[in-house]
Amino acid sequence: GLPANIQSREEQYLFTNHFLQELGLDHDSVDNLSEMCIKKIQAAAKKEFNDYRSCNNGALFAGPTIDGDYFDKPVWDLLAEGSARGVDCLIGTCRDEGQLFTISGEAPNTWEKVEQMFVHGGYPDAYEFMRKLYGNGKSDKEALDDLATDKMLWVDNVRCMLAQIQYANVWCYRFDYVPPEAAKVGFGATHSMDVSPGLDTYDDDNPAWYPPDEFGNREKIRDYLNGSFVGMCKDGSPCSAAPVEWPKFDLESRSTMCLSLDTNVIKNSNRERFDAWDGIYLYK
Repeated sequence: GLPANIQSREEQYLFTNHFLQELGLDHDSVDNLSEMCIKKIQAAAKKEFNDYRSCNNGALFAGPTIDGDYFDKPVWDLLAEGSARGVDCLIGTCRDEGQLFTISGEAPNTWEKVEQMFVHGGYPDAYEFMRKLYGNGKSDKEALDDLATDKMLWVDNVRCMLAQIQYANVWCYRFDYVPPEAAKVGFGATHSMDVSPGLDTYDDDNPAWYPPDEFGNREKIRDYLNGSFVGMCKDGSPCSAAPVEWPKFDLESRSTMCLSLDTNVIKNSNRERFDAWDGIYLYK
């Protein structure tokens, strides 16, 4: 899941205040909701969803909150304190995760919405730098897809891994394989493409993306990723199923296994993009 879906109080206050304003209410008059027409409430909720879903911190419009009860701090801060001490981890992201969310509108899919996201999130000065960084040599669509991938999943996953390596072994993968059927309609290795091969559930979960092929490519990808998952469960390591040597994720190299038909390991992937988010915690 998305670490950022555990939202801050500030984020929830932002959404709640906007919702109440649409209804002509404030925190002192919130009890009036019980007497209000349900259609009016639904209309305000729909507007809230449309206004904020593409610029909030995660994919979900509302999620668990850092409330001091169940969650005291963001996930990566809890891990940095040793909350999962001794728990070896395999953490992965699809290469083009954000593409699905920009298409659906759940992530900013125009530069105007990106600017809105940084303004609402408390970092208005970051917009111009991020636009230049992500837009360098790319189309707007490619740049916005990459920004969505990083903002929603990858950056926070790296934060979690950097915290957890203090207490346990961590391996990192990036799912790069693009099923031919997905490529035909313009998708890359987007969100959830790793679920079926990872869990060995092609025919149940994703028959449209992963039909049988004469080259056995879907079986190769399944053997790599599902084998890694099984290895973690049985032996505490994903390495036995990998077609090449799989180094642990560490502070210096940040090794990432890029799983595809030509699997390889890269180091310090997109380090400049990760560093650009240093100190930026939207809505926090």
